[in-house]
Amino acid sequence: MWKSDEIFIVNKNLPQVILNKNYSAINYRVLFTLMNRISYNNRIQTIRQMKLAEEINTSQSNISKSLRKLQNDEIIEKREHDYYFTEKYIKSKVEGVKK
Repeated sequence: MWKSDEIFIVNKNLPQVILNKNYSAINYRVLFTLMNRISYNNRIQTIRQMKLAEEINTSQSNISKSLRKLQNDEIIEKREHDYYFTEKYIKSKVEGVKK
């Protein structure tokens, strides 16, 4: 999943932002599942919504709503077919590589 030489920096405000949103349990479960799938350059490892729904025991429509909410709150963003955590809250750095 993560490269051994990659570091992720989480903005210290992210937990407070998340708590202030009063997310539902499903939103939290989706968010934490996505955080567990973070890979190179903030990319979230691709997973189909139906598979994610099965994994956290909810409906595909709940997953879709949660992803939309996380996008609207600028925690994640969609680029083409992939989701990424916004650099506003999570940044990645590969050791020895200048950005």
